[in-house]
Amino acid sequence: MKLRTRMMASIGAVLALTSVAACDAGDAEFPSDRFELIVPYNPGGSNDTAGRLLAAELESISGQQVVVVNRPGGGAAVGITEAMRAPADGYNMVITPNSAFASVPLVQEVSYTPEDFRSVGPLYDQPHIIVSHKDSDIQSLEDLEQVSERITYTILAQGHVTHLSLGTVLDDMGLDAEPVPYDSATDSLQAVTSGQVDVGIIDMNIAVPQLESGDVTGLAINTEERHPAFPDLVSLVEAGYPDGAGYLSRNMISIPADTPDDVVAQLEPLLKEAYESDAYQQFMEENYLLEPEYEGAAFIEEFIPEERERLVTAFEDLGIERIDG
Repeated sequence: MKLRTRMMASIGAVLALTSVAACDAGDAEFPSDRFELIVPYNPGGSNDTAGRLLAAELESISGQQVVVVNRPGGGAAVGITEAMRAPADGYNMVITPNSAFASVPLVQEVSYTPEDFRSVGPLYDQPHIIVSHKDSDIQSLEDLEQVSERITYTILAQGHVTHLSLGTVLDDMGLDAEPVPYDSATDSLQAVTSGQVDVGIIDMNIAVPQLESGDVTGLAINTEERHPAFPDLVSLVEAGYPDGAGYLSRNMISIPADTPDDVVAQLEPLLKEAYESDAYQQFMEENYLLEPEYEGAAFIEEFIPEERERLVTAFEDLGIERIDG
């Protein structure tokens, strides 16, 4: 009996220690494990560069490793889908461009919805510049308005913000215009400088070197106000084309929607601190990127539904075929 009593006491002690350890593990301060950030595009682009820099800052601030994983394909749908299926523990993040929720589902089947995610941190808003060749007869929006023959213009994909922004302007001008898709902003810019197309709409950070060298002429920026780095470049709102303004490439950091609120409350300030770091802010300035207009959950919960509704109308106006239309 004494031996049995001693054994039972030992087992009880082990169980008690195990219980304490389990409680300690469950109550461990966040973060206590490595992060993973999915970039739903190929390496080397603006999203990837910004994501890697933000990840490096988050790693320094949090003391935890941040692994960046590229999952390109489907206009970001491949990476977004993988992120949707990841554990909702605060360690699995994804760069979410507005197009992945607003325009991509209008042109292809996707398995996710905005409700599957919660936006928790800023990345950037990317403005675009409408440009023409330096020797073109089109050297201003006023010149563009006077074009009588059919013209061609660059886009990155059917229904992409570049298509919607410049396409809407040309449609408002009443021009006969044909969109020509290119794989990247760099390819689009090359098409303008080589004279393959009449006008292009290019990511600002990609267009600026050619703009400064005089190889292309800037006609307008697709924002509501002028960019502080180029105060002489008129905005589409100022120029009288507000319907084409605001179609920026907007990017946020998001996580699975079921992530616990207490984890989100600890993750958000870490991402904010990484975003506000000197290194990241210098990157923003050097690449002419804008501070995201929508903060935190408002990106998914407020902006995306409004943008989706706007896009449905724009698709109809531009004759863009929808899978549900």
